[in-house]
Amino acid sequence: MHKPMCKALSAIENNPTAAATLLHTLPTQPTIDVEVLNNKTAEQISCILNLCRRFLQRQVTLFEEHLVIFEPRCMVCTRTDQLIRMEAAMMGATIDNSRRLTLCPQCNLSFYCSPAHWEAAHALHHGPCEDADLGHNGLSQCDMNRCAHTSSSKPPSWQTSTAISSGSNGSRRVLKLRGCH
Repeated sequence: MHKPMCKALSAIENNPTAAATLLHTLPTQPTIDVEVLNNKTAEQISCILNLCRRFLQRQVTLFEEHLVIFEPRCMVCTRTDQLIRMEAAMMGATIDNSRRLTLCPQCNLSFYCSPAHWEAAHALHHGPCEDADLGHNGLSQCDMNRCAHTSSSKPPSWQTSTAISSGSNGSRRVLKLRGCH
């Protein structure tokens, strides 16, 4: 049953003290520093889950935990739709549909909360991933999201290419590079 968790999240959203605590976890400026974003996200998740435990007077289930962990967030400030509503309420404003998270128009899997944050996220989202050792081969987050999105409905189509790598000692090795297309 999800109703108790929904009631807990609604109570948190309408509690000014909880709102102030959660809004304090937001970065002051948009950032593309992945470590900062991960830390801020972890801090928010921990805070929300603790507030839920207090409201529910029990441990949250794995499913309930996943509702919070996998909630859509702005790529560069970690705001969720709930935090956007809380922020508006703290300022005495009401929210209109223009102040909600928006999907990336290319991959439909990453979010931003404002045009300024989309601009800030562009380099992070569309630039080549730095973890080439994980087999990303220079694909951007957006490219990988599109691959994941299309592969959920049909098997991915992989393009394999070959490259020659020359070592500093003159050695050469053949590299197999894969990318989704």
